[in-house]
Amino acid sequence: MELRHLRYFIAVAEELHFGRAALKLGIAQPPLSQQIRALERELGILLLQRTKRRVQLTEPGRVFLEAGRAVLDGVERAVEAARRAERGQVGRLAIGFAPWSDFTELPRMVKLFGERHPDVQLELHNLTVAEQLAALRAGRIDVGFVRPPVTDATLLTEPVLSEPIVVVFHAGHRFAKLRRVPVLDLAREPCTLLARRRAPAYYDHIAGLCRAGGLTLETKQEVEHPQTLLGLVAAGLGVSLVPGTFATASRVGVAHRWLDPPGPALETILTWRRDDPSPLVREFLAVVREVTQARRPRA
Repeated sequence: MELRHLRYFIAVAEELHFGRAALKLGIAQPPLSQQIRALERELGILLLQRTKRRVQLTEPGRVFLEAGRAVLDGVERAVEAARRAERGQVGRLAIGFAPWSDFTELPRMVKLFGERHPDVQLELHNLTVAEQLAALRAGRIDVGFVRPPVTDATLLTEPVLSEPIVVVFHAGHRFAKLRRVPVLDLAREPCTLLARRRAPAYYDHIAGLCRAGGLTLETKQEVEHPQTLLGLVAAGLGVSLVPGTFATASRVGVAHRWLDPPGPALETILTWRRDDPSPLVREFLAVVREVTQARRPRA
């Protein structure tokens, strides 16, 4: 039995007239009558009682009509669900991010995407860059916010954020009197950094900046999360070098200054699988681009 047989039968059952049903369906009456008889033969059930004057539903026909309507309604819902998924309106999107992403535009991007796609289930996974790349390859996440470089040819990338490295310190520190902090002045300061195992790209970037400036940092603590780092700085337990977005976080007792020389910027990129046709990834990428473009004139 095909879906068209159900549609033919339902039209006749609702009109109780083969001529009107054929007109409604846009087909000739004789083929319609043949299709209904073929359906009855296939089922082994008389669905319609026909006389020269009228057509009536049999009791099995009435039961079959209700069940047939339910089947067609289910098919229509399935088709609409598939179309919504194709438009990126339903489904699940898994997003990978590192600890430092809390301070970037990521929360705004996720919020905006969620507002526009309320029926999409969002999953956020706090992972290191290496963990995100592994999760992308395995299909456990759909997109990830990472530091470059990404050399895997199976992944695509797009720049999201470029930010300077700044020095953060307790508000009463001597650096508060300076407009910029000379890099070499950091040599005499106890320093707190994010642990390399949690943010290897950031850690290596800081190491490169220090080498370029002829600086050796006196690292006293390495911590797992940016909030912990800022908390130690606020307590006066050393200074730190952090991405510029860290410095904009509201934290009582913490101040920041640009470095002199500023050194290379720290980059953030979005990455996703090259062979992923997901409309949700496409829709999320559009939101990321919108937020990124809106931010650039203010930078």
